[in-house]
Amino acid sequence: MPEDKYDFRPSPEEMTFREQLLHIADNMTWLSSAYLFVEAPAKRTLGVKLSKADMSKTLGEAYDLGLKAHANVTDDQLDEQVKLCWLVNNCTKVLISI
Repeated sequence: MPEDKYDFRPSPEEMTFREQLLHIADNMTWLSSAYLFVEAPAKRTLGVKLSKADMSKTLGEAYDLGLKAHANVTDDQLDEQVKLCWLVNNCTKVLISI
């Protein structure tokens, strides 16, 4: 998407394209650090509009954290039961959702 369209919002109730990308990155980071045994990176400053290049970097870092979690999780850890919101799942299901 062109950078000048990052604030596109399909309807007033929806997130902008930029907000959707940050939501994806935040969730990949949260799932990896909260449930898959990798250390969470420093939190980014909320409310700062990231450029397209910075957004790409942020998404890449979140993806890389998910890959690190995937590479480091053990078979025993995959069988651990975790509470994810209102559901109880094993870590395998969390890993698949990343």
